Amino acid sequence: VLLFFFIPRMLHMWRQINIFLFCTLSVFYSVHRFDLPITALSAPESRGLLFRFGIISDVQYADVNDGWSYDGTERRLYRLSLQTLRVAIERWNHLVPRLQFAVQLGDLLDAKNNASHASLLAMVQLWRHCHCGEVYHLLGNHELYNWNRSHLRRHLHLPAKFYHHFTPIPGWRFIVLDSYDVALIGRPVDSPQYREAETLLRRHNKCCYTSWDDCFKISEGLAQRYVPFNGGLGVPQLQWLQTTLEMARGNGERVVLFTHIPILPDGHNSRTLLFNYPQVLSLLHASRIVVAVFSGHNHKGGYTIHRGIHHLTLSSPLSHTRTPFAHVNVFPNSIAIVGQASVRTLLFD
Repeated sequence: VLLFFFIPRMLHMWRQINIFLFCTLSVFYSVHRFDLPITALSAPESRGLLFRFGIISDVQYADVNDGWSYDGTERRLYRLSLQTLRVAIERWNHLVPRLQFAVQLGDLLDAKNNASHASLLAMVQLWRHCHCGEVYHLLGNHELYNWNRSHLRRHLHLPAKFYHHFTPIPGWRFIVLDSYDVALIGRPVDSPQYREAETLLRRHNKCCYTSWDDCFKISEGLAQRYVPFNGGLGVPQLQWLQTTLEMARGNGERVVLFTHIPILPDGHNSRTLLFNYPQVLSLLHASRIVVAVFSGHNHKGGYTIHRGIHHLTLSSPLSHTRTPFAHVNVFPNSIAIVGQASVRTLLFD
């Protein structure tokens, strides 16, 4: 009887230890295995460089066999995505000058982790090998499938409100949004944020009246964004965003914004848009100081310039055999995005 009681628990513990060791030790493998060049900016290129930062999105690691997206259109390489993050960190660590900070745009771990605490701790440990001043994590839907906000705040060192801003040097301000402020996921069913999301989905998506699973049957244009894996900004966060932009404008600063969910429709991402993206865009356009918006969520990625603002959605390592990530060089009057694999290399003036 004791054997039947202890053996399953010992096997579960052994699996958790294996996950932790695999994630942690993988950081020591050589970057050259992936044929990524290690380069430094030449003297002419580095002239005027203010700082640089690294960026990656939708790693969605899970210690499970490869699979497919919920609609069967996207093959997902769950274990290989871990190698992508490791390679990104190794690549960034060899840059000269080094990164000032790094940004992880959300969905660090996939829902298939089933709230594995060992996976979360191992990924946090892996990020500690990044030689940069700070690592900023955003909330994605997959983090919220696994853990509640309090757990994520504690282990990813997130601010109390999950949205914030920072200035690495005078003249540049970076704004981090909480894309799931108003959402069905990550909120108690009796919370005002959940009830607001519920009202939005039922109002704009007639398929939601039978069950939440039926919400995904909607196929009419921009209304496709009203599905359970998306979210929006609540009134307090919108007011905070407006105040922050006004402060930055008064200080003569340029602004870069980070969000897990894209805020600009480009004809291909109607199902992966922020609920109230028009309100957010209106605030950004009115400020006239926003240079770029970086997002994730849409695994194919994309780039659009709209009314002077550059919108770059990073593609996901989960669906690519190579290594989509980027580092960004910031100059006094431009930012240069140096992409790897499916992430584009762009120059924003």
